[in-house]
Amino acid sequence: MANIGLRKPFFAPFKSTGSGYDAPTALGQAVNVKISVNKAEGELYGDDGMVESDSEFSSATIDLGVTTIPLAFHQSMFGHTTTEQETSYNVNDSPQEGGFGIIGVEKIDGKRKYVANFFPRTKFSEPDSEYETKSGSISYKTPSISGKAMADTTGVWKKDNICDTEADAIKWINTQFGVTSGS
Repeated sequence: MANIGLRKPFFAPFKSTGSGYDAPTALGQAVNVKISVNKAEGELYGDDGMVESDSEFSSATIDLGVTTIPLAFHQSMFGHTTTEQETSYNVNDSPQEGGFGIIGVEKIDGKRKYVANFFPRTKFSEPDSEYETKSGSISYKTPSISGKAMADTTGVWKKDNICDTEADAIKWINTQFGVTSGS
C-alpha cells in the first residue's frame, strides 16, 4: 500500500444538546496530517525478569496542516466570537469537542483507493500565527492545528473505510457525522 495523497478535512462540533454533531464543514484544503498514537504502557518485573507488559490506547495526537482556516471555524472549533469579518479572542474561550474526518489516497494492489478516516471525538488547539515580510520570492505560510483524538463512550477512537471513489469516502464520512443523503 502506497500513500499517494490527502484530501478533504472535515470537522463538526458536538450539538449543544449533547446528542450527535452539528453539520460538518470542510476545514480548508488538506496540506498534511500526522496521527501519532499515545499509549499508556506498563511492565511488571519479578524474579529478575519481565513477567507482564501491557500497552493500551490513551489518545492520539492529530497534527493537521491546511491551506486556510475558514472564519467560521474560529467559533465552531475554538469557541471564539465571530462576525462576517472579525474574530474576538477571549481568555475564557474554550475549544469545542467534535468529530473529525479526512481522506487519505492510497494505492492498494495497484488500484487507487480513498481511505476515509473518522475520529468520533476530537478537540483541537488554537493555531499559532506566523507572518513574514515580502521578499524577492513568494512564500506560503499555511496554518497548522494540533488536536487530540479520544475514545468515545463506546471505546472507539478511530474508524477507517476503504472506498473506490472520493465521493463514496465523503458519503461515508458524512454518515459518521449523522448526515444522510436526504439531509
